[in-house]
Amino acid sequence: KQWYQRRVRGMQLGYALAALSLFSAAMIGWDTKWRTDPYQNPEHMRYFHEEDNTTYITYVSDTSIFYMTPQIVLMSMSEIFAIIASMEFVYVEAPRYMKSFGMGLYFAVNTMGDVLAILLLLVVRVITESIGNDSWICNNLNNGHIDYFFLLLMGFMALNMLVLCVVGYKFKRGITSRQRRLNSANW
Repeated sequence: KQWYQRRVRGMQLGYALAALSLFSAAMIGWDTKWRTDPYQNPEHMRYFHEEDNTTYITYVSDTSIFYMTPQIVLMSMSEIFAIIASMEFVYVEAPRYMKSFGMGLYFAVNTMGDVLAILLLLVVRVITESIGNDSWICNNLNNGHIDYFFLLLMGFMALNMLVLCVVGYKFKRGITSRQRRLNSANW
């Protein structure tokens, strides 16, 4: 295999691991919501607190924080595969005089991805609040559906991986400066 095919495969593996991590996060969100629902799980934990001479009951999940370990490990592995492979790809493919520009562009695209993630969070919150009673993302996780949001992110990650598969399949490596020198020497 060519070196760039290995890098594209590394990026694809990183995206697949990120999708699995998001699926794991969705399952944890679903489990937490199920554990705090008094109708689904009658042996729930209740927390009573008083405010303004009124007693409030809050349902608390007994989900352990260690349930998040698989998603953290998967996301860490996905970062290792995707980021290192993509940085190597950009650095090796760019001409010598464009390497720093290529790396700067890589980091600028990552920054735009972070901004788009914030915008996606706001859009999902506004749309889900307008459709139903509670948003998918709200202050009280017992009322929200964070699991749906993680499944939406998993879908976006799978779509991104599919686009990477198509682009990686169609990618043709450009002629390097070394190959140009060799070709000009043969004339």
